[in-house]
Amino acid sequence: MVTNRKLTMPQLGLKNGLPKNPVPSLRFLTFNSWWTEMGTKRWMELCFDLETELFQVVLDKQVNTLDAKQVHAQLYESIANVVEKDTKVMSMHLHEKLSGNQHAESLRRSHLQCWDLHVGCRINVLGRPTTLMQCNLVTGQWLEHHAERLTRIKRALEEALRKYETVPMASAFASQKSKNGAVGKGQGSVDLRTLLNQIEALSLQLRTYRPTIATNLAALADIDLNN
Repeated sequence: MVTNRKLTMPQLGLKNGLPKNPVPSLRFLTFNSWWTEMGTKRWMELCFDLETELFQVVLDKQVNTLDAKQVHAQLYESIANVVEKDTKVMSMHLHEKLSGNQHAESLRRSHLQCWDLHVGCRINVLGRPTTLMQCNLVTGQWLEHHAERLTRIKRALEEALRKYETVPMASAFASQKSKNGAVGKGQGSVDLRTLLNQIEALSLQLRTYRPTIATNLAALADIDLNN
């Protein structure tokens, strides 16, 4: 049976097509993280290069002393060495995603990819479990675009599969929903890796009945990053 025949968007159940990327020339995804250490708030900036898949990690780009009396004060142990600004920039691959049930899965890949990153996820950065607290505007737009794109593909697969079976998706691929039923909690917080896993599982199920539709929808999920 021929499964590589190209179908139109309406034939695939995508009546409104797929959304257009608002930032097609974006090169870096930029996130910020921060934590408190010995009365001092420290910042980390992580920039992910979409072309090389390398992280640029900037440590101590900003340091705020929350309790000034702990610096050069006779009655307190001095933390001058801790709060002194010492910005470091490193370029590297990162390998461990700690949030959700994706730790073991992340280690099976050579390194983390853009699909693993979102606001709220925890990754291992130089041995420190680090939560990506915030992203800049264009990163949020890029993440929201791909979340909407993958969600439309997932819904099309679900609608096509519903004609043949009502077996629920395996719990390992189920959406992580908040109390109000929405996926994610803000801009850039949707887990794209979970959506990709769901699409893969659904397309495998649908291939039993409609292999051409399943193959076409799976291919749409694996398009070039700039589309």
